[in-house]
Amino acid sequence: MKKTRILIVDDDTMVRIGLKTVINWEENGFLLVGEAQDGQQALELAERYQPDIIITDIRMPVMDGMEMLKLIRSINPAVYVAVLTSHEDFGYARQAIKLGASEYILKTEITEESLQQALENGKKA
Repeated sequence: MKKTRILIVDDDTMVRIGLKTVINWEENGFLLVGEAQDGQQALELAERYQPDIIITDIRMPVMDGMEMLKLIRSINPAVYVAVLTSHEDFGYARQAIKLGASEYILKTEITEESLQQALENGKKA
């Protein structure tokens, strides 16, 4: 069975570690293909590994998640993007959805279950 390929993008190392360890990727049918600390690095990895799902932060150095989201659509229009953020600002959420994000998850509210649900939604999409 083909595993769903995942790319994690966040400038906070602890967030990336947390995301990598909160779920048993293999057991749930996912393959973690890479992690990036900014949008530019994520674009390079996305071109190389063609992930099915990208979990990304919005605010990052070099290239933020919004700019990356715009550009990623030209590389892979079908990629499922879950935006992780600590911003409860509806403007960010609206902009992310407008740019093609499928999920908008607050970092303060993320749980193993909510992350698992976002990944399952991405797998089905």
